[in-house]
Amino acid sequence: MPRCHLPLLRLAFGPFFFCSCLAAAQAEQNWGRGPVVLHDQSPLAQIHTRFVPDSPAVLEAGQTSFRSSFAWSNTLNRHHDGYWIDAETRELRLHAEHTPVERLQLGASLPLYWRGGGVLDSPISSWHRFWGLPEGPRDDSGVEDNRYDISGENEDDSSFNLPADGLEAGDLRLAAKYLFSDGNEKLPALSLTGSLSVPTGAQLYGQNGVDASAGLLAAKRFSDWIIYAGGGYSYFSDDEQSGITFTGHSANGFIGAEYEVSTHLSVICALSGGTSLVESIRMFPDYETYLDTGLKYQLTDGYEVELLIRENPAPSRGTTDFTFAFGVMRKL
Repeated sequence: MPRCHLPLLRLAFGPFFFCSCLAAAQAEQNWGRGPVVLHDQSPLAQIHTRFVPDSPAVLEAGQTSFRSSFAWSNTLNRHHDGYWIDAETRELRLHAEHTPVERLQLGASLPLYWRGGGVLDSPISSWHRFWGLPEGPRDDSGVEDNRYDISGENEDDSSFNLPADGLEAGDLRLAAKYLFSDGNEKLPALSLTGSLSVPTGAQLYGQNGVDASAGLLAAKRFSDWIIYAGGGYSYFSDDEQSGITFTGHSANGFIGAEYEVSTHLSVICALSGGTSLVESIRMFPDYETYLDTGLKYQLTDGYEVELLIRENPAPSRGTTDFTFAFGVMRKL
């Protein structure tokens, strides 16, 4: 009777079993490519840094990633008895992330901002009319295309004015994320996240104190669908800028879904909202909401590109009207 050479069998089929187990583990991950990470692009919100929607996933131990993103936004909010916010902003943000030990990811990002009148007012009005979206104050007769004006009255009858200042650097943001649960078939993956924003930016594009935020991120897979959710709290030590008093703290959250179209392509949609950042401006809304639709595409094993369109479901609610964002990420 022939002998069974177990060591030889292990050697021959070991790589196959290893790859099968690895593929099964990857298939069971409760996250996909994740939401497109984009900070609030409202001209007033850019001054401070808050909790940002993200995936709970972290890089593998020892892995590093670099990401550059560009966001182009247009805002027209006004209330006749309080404020006028008519501006266009552009943000180029550079990100770097590294996982020094398993499950702990550290990161830093630095934004460059441009603020002015811009060129998007007319195209956005046409976009809203084409899709039947509410135009808010854009259909008012007193609105001029490509105008810059962020000014108005505060509750104490004082006035504020945030001047345009061209291209400047914003505050450096330091972040950490810890994946404390991968989840399973019944439970979601969970991560704790935190950030500090330090006053390195130009006077009109940052703050003179430290912003701190902490939050919880979750993800749960249902076949080719992944549901994401999270919420966080942010604290601002400097609450004054150009005659505007900010709240000093803010809470915000999100829920989103990703559909994996193929092994290289995902389509993503998310709804986010939070409390207002502004305390002093007369008639300024108490909350804000955004709707994101986008996609992520894996070009190669190390490169990924992303596209995003952000709209505000509630016009004139203290939010940016429209944002287009594009990003490229490289993993090492």
